Amino acid sequence: MEFFSVLSVLFGFFTPQINTAGEFYNEGMLWIAFVIAGAIWLTVHALKSVGLYTMAKKRGMSKKLLWCAFVPFANTFLMGELGGKLGRNFKHVGLYAMIGEFLFCGACAAYFGMVAHVYMNGLYADTPVPNVVTQNGVELTYYSFDYLISEQAVRVINSFYYVQYIFSFITPVVCILVYIVFFRRYAPSSYIWMTVLCALISLAVGPLVFA
Repeated sequence: MEFFSVLSVLFGFFTPQINTAGEFYNEGMLWIAFVIAGAIWLTVHALKSVGLYTMAKKRGMSKKLLWCAFVPFANTFLMGELGGKLGRNFKHVGLYAMIGEFLFCGACAAYFGMVAHVYMNGLYADTPVPNVVTQNGVELTYYSFDYLISEQAVRVINSFYYVQYIFSFITPVVCILVYIVFFRRYAPSSYIWMTVLCALISLAVGPLVFA
């Protein structure tokens, strides 16, 4: 999930529509966004995995659960199992968070993948057309685009956008429950601020779990 959180921020800076003094960025710049997001995700994932593996090993958990620490999505499940129950009857909170992360990341992968394909293959627009307007005696230039992909393709892309947008609210809520049970067990005196920090900045999960 951290990968797409970073990518969604970087993506806006590397799309071809952004221009400076009329010069449009090369579509290949989008690869930079993917590489940076991937590098950050790998770092956070490594910290989180080592921390969870060590904790699970100390708890004497089975080998199957131990190796969940290194598997994306599954390590969220393991985090919930290490934390235990939420209240008296809410078991396996990590399972629900894992499912939420999977659905969110699946929708994000489809959306960003299709948009990147459109940008990188020059399908987002014909040659930008400059439009000059006058406001308060000052001439301003903006660029209009005519999309080359079909309306059906646009609808599919928009559908995945709305799905990932919905899950971007649902998934963090379930993950917060995992943070609560986990940090309450391993850092009871600090679990509130740790939970709040991870809820606001998902990249903080890895370093905190490792610590």
